[in-house]
Amino acid sequence: MPVLKIASTGQNLENGKFFTMTKRKRPKRYPTDLNARKWNLLRGLLPAALPGGRPRQVNLRKVMNAILYIVRSGCSWRLLPMDDFPPYQTVYGYFRRWIKDGVWERIHDTLRADVRRKAGRHKHPTAGSIDSQSVKTTALAGIKGYDAAKCIQGPPCVRLSVASKFINRGST
Repeated sequence: MPVLKIASTGQNLENGKFFTMTKRKRPKRYPTDLNARKWNLLRGLLPAALPGGRPRQVNLRKVMNAILYIVRSGCSWRLLPMDDFPPYQTVYGYFRRWIKDGVWERIHDTLRADVRRKAGRHKHPTAGSIDSQSVKTTALAGIKGYDAAKCIQGPPCVRLSVASKFINRGST
């Protein structure tokens, strides 16, 4: 079987005939992208388009994939790859609006309840744990406390853990 050699101009070098090759550009896949099963879980938790305005032109799955990319990679909003995701301003706008509207909290609570139900536990956690530690600071610190066990003077750092939520107050 003869080997087909292709010139960069699109010419078949064996018999001198020209042809065109078209490659369909596939969207790049990232490890943070949602698969179909995960997207179907989240799609119902996202708010519908606002009534009375322009129809939504952005794909919410791409917006969610962009947000997950930002969260996982830790890059700034402006470094979001332009070819693979919507503009960073659009993604940031949805991210902030969903924070304000409580969408992220609703997603977290729903997914936590599903995981707990599958594990055979009640959907709401019933216990919490409190941990505190003392942090060394400069002499000009505002709020001060004294930890007699560690003989350290400084602001207290309190962590409250309820299931998988961690609220950190103070410096760590």
